Amino acid sequence: MQGPRLLPWATAEGKPCYLSSDGRGYLATLADNIESVRLGMGAELLEYARDTTAPGAKILSATEYRWLARRLTEALSDALRVADSRGQRLPSPQRKRKRPKVSDSTNNSSELHCWSYPSPESIHAIL
Repeated sequence: MQGPRLLPWATAEGKPCYLSSDGRGYLATLADNIESVRLGMGAELLEYARDTTAPGAKILSATEYRWLARRLTEALSDALRVADSRGQRLPSPQRKRKRPKVSDSTNNSSELHCWSYPSPESIHAIL
């Protein structure tokens, strides 16, 4: 079993959630699906942004550009979280970033753990 997996969602308080498992099971599959959906939505948003900012494209209002910037910020945040989660699961003897250690009390169950870090929503509120 690898170390805890950073999940693509946070608690209601904005704390990140981690899963201790063998990489199989309902929560791991759900996390995989959510990551895929978020990356797909980000790709679609990027295509829209490219089209709307291309030379000769219709000029949007300031409100529309702000909406686009906020959605791109959210998509980037999601993509970075997925990259961080997947990067943590790569086998590497020289890992630069340390993850929280989680003790697994049983060999056949998954554990969900949450630690307190700034949430993406609190960062978005600053923007």
